[in-house]
Amino acid sequence: MSGSSGEFEQEIERISAIIATARDHLESGRSVDLAALEDRVRDLCDRVAEAPPGAPAPLKEALERLSADLDDLENDLIARQDAHTEPLHEASHRRASRIYGRKDEET
Repeated sequence: MSGSSGEFEQEIERISAIIATARDHLESGRSVDLAALEDRVRDLCDRVAEAPPGAPAPLKEALERLSADLDDLENDLIARQDAHTEPLHEASHRRASRIYGRKDEET
């Protein structure tokens, strides 16, 4: 791994802070741009992949926490998407029922 485990832990903390901010924005109904997060995670993963085996335990624990943070963000994004698409599905269903209901009445 190029860089010390302390540098990696600092980067993991910065990424976790971005995740926390994104989750706060989602909770308050604001939009979230994940491009910077995606770039940082990709860079961190590339650097970890280049590392020799046997990362120190604190680094492994920090990576596990980061993975859990990313899972939480994913769940928040899915919940937000579901909250926005469910009304659209319901409206489409009601509209189709009205259209087909009228067609049945005409025949």
